[in-house]
Amino acid sequence: MDEKQRLLTEHEQSIATALQAAVSYHQGMELDRAEGIYQNILRVDPGHVDAMHLMGMVASERGEHTRAMDLVGSAFSSVPTDHVIARNMGVVYRRAGRLDQAIESYRTSIALDPTDAESHFHLGRSLQAKGSLREGYESHRRAVEWNPNYIAPWLSRIRIALDLNELDTAQSDSKRALESCSAHVDLWLARGIVCRRCRQLDEAESAFRQAILLCPDHLDALTQLASIRFFRGDFDEGDEWVQKAQILDREHPRVLSVLGLRASQQGDLETARNCYVGAVERSPSSSKVLSQLAEIERKLGCTTRGLERIEQSIAATRQ
Repeated sequence: MDEKQRLLTEHEQSIATALQAAVSYHQGMELDRAEGIYQNILRVDPGHVDAMHLMGMVASERGEHTRAMDLVGSAFSSVPTDHVIARNMGVVYRRAGRLDQAIESYRTSIALDPTDAESHFHLGRSLQAKGSLREGYESHRRAVEWNPNYIAPWLSRIRIALDLNELDTAQSDSKRALESCSAHVDLWLARGIVCRRCRQLDEAESAFRQAILLCPDHLDALTQLASIRFFRGDFDEGDEWVQKAQILDREHPRVLSVLGLRASQQGDLETARNCYVGAVERSPSSSKVLSQLAEIERKLGCTTRGLERIEQSIAATRQ
């Protein structure tokens, strides 16, 4: 190796080491340090595609959407066969609220690599956001075909099936997801929610208990199990679970909502209303809590207020 080649190799190794450090900072959300290194690399090598691409992703995470689109777009123009950059171009567009362009970028990524489960998943999310639920479902289905252990598209499939009120599909998907990834707490939670929606309370309770075994501090699982115990009239055990949830966050809307259910089951409608009002104040777009509050106000004789809550609930569902 001659001296010129040796120096070039050392230079490339130095940049690779610096890039590796920047990626580590980036993954740890130390964005200033990561960006500083990306900038240094680009000063030495202005056409370094990886540094340009990743600095664009830092800008996107900071909400600097125009800068992000310029940087990632320039990187993709330099390497128009790189499906990862195409996918991240979609992420940048989605964060900027430009769903049509995000969808186009994800489809470009999939055309470059049809086996990329991440691109199928992100395409599904953007289609969901546009209200194209069935197309979104198909994208999530393809994502898990290529990676059956990928949790996020399984959860999205289950959510879409529930939104479409296709309960048999939700049942099937929640079972198949657990066959692929039985140790994931969110899949057990989703399974419990599906069973509860299907009025299979024993199966729902079993799923929520499994979720708590996997993650004892999972607030959603704790409140879901508490609500089933309250619904079944077992206030002592229900109180045990809700107390564990209160330790995590006493003012969480799910905690307040389940306390509203407890009070309602015991006939204390004023306390129930106060709990639901607190939950709505902290989560104004929760259609479920709004409908629960509407029912309590109807029982209390506040018919007009109840109708207003129902209208709010319908509006929240459409969002």
